[in-house]
Amino acid sequence: YRMDFRRLVRSHIESHADATVCCKPVFREDTKTFGILSRDRSGLVRDFVEKPDLDELSPKFIDTVLKEKQKNGQTGVYLASLGIYIFNTDILVEALNRMNKCDDFGSEIFPHCAQEYSFNTDVFYGYWQDVGTIRHFYKANLSFASHEPGFEIHAENSPIYTHPRFLPLPVIKNCNINRSIIGSGSNIAGKNIFQSVIGLRTRIGENVEVKRSIIMGADFMSNSRRHKNAFGSELPPVGIGSDCVLENCIIDKNASIGNNVRIPQNGDRKDEDNALYSVRDGIVVIPKNAVIPPGMVI
Repeated sequence: YRMDFRRLVRSHIESHADATVCCKPVFREDTKTFGILSRDRSGLVRDFVEKPDLDELSPKFIDTVLKEKQKNGQTGVYLASLGIYIFNTDILVEALNRMNKCDDFGSEIFPHCAQEYSFNTDVFYGYWQDVGTIRHFYKANLSFASHEPGFEIHAENSPIYTHPRFLPLPVIKNCNINRSIIGSGSNIAGKNIFQSVIGLRTRIGENVEVKRSIIMGADFMSNSRRHKNAFGSELPPVGIGSDCVLENCIIDKNASIGNNVRIPQNGDRKDEDNALYSVRDGIVVIPKNAVIPPGMVI
């Protein structure tokens, strides 16, 4: 998210409350993945429920102010906590001392504070995405490669900068790339890359197709030659081998994908755990440092 915290601080000071929580409007079907709160007309929190079942979501959590502003059903009428808070220091210290055996702020300390103290709500209408699940992480990253991303990286007044790594520019030899992001230090000789995010130092062999996938890259530069470890055992090269097809997948850092590996699109796949990969929400996940042998079909 991109938020002007000066505006948030002003909202908190003007409310004269003990604390302020940032929240955003969400639709009913999205409430099951958030902490949902209700507020009174003055904007103070009155009730809170963590990731409610839709059948148990009380009508009292429909926000009357949002409902009055709603137009053509384009805005949700439930308030979800974003997990961003401002506290008066003495109140925060007191709350933490009283609840020093709690493990989670959002599900334990915040509900208690909302009952004990005056808790103001500040509604945020800008871009904010939760990446707490594989599906959310996948969709949020691929959205940056779309024609109209909800979050503009190149905003003139508040650009987003990467960490300076002083890597060489990406080298693209013979590949059609469409709606994708290519990280520095990459060496790509593939065939087609479509709506994908290619991370730092990624090596992609010849005749490779990548569609709607996230390749996290590598922690070090690598080429197509095989190497040996300290014990003399031969290791496969890090990166994507030649003649591969990768669709709807996430490949974590330093993974080695052998030649002719195929991960075809299959969004209806059930969750599973395999020694070499996992499936979550129809997305194949290759873990960090994994080695996928040549010719494998996942």
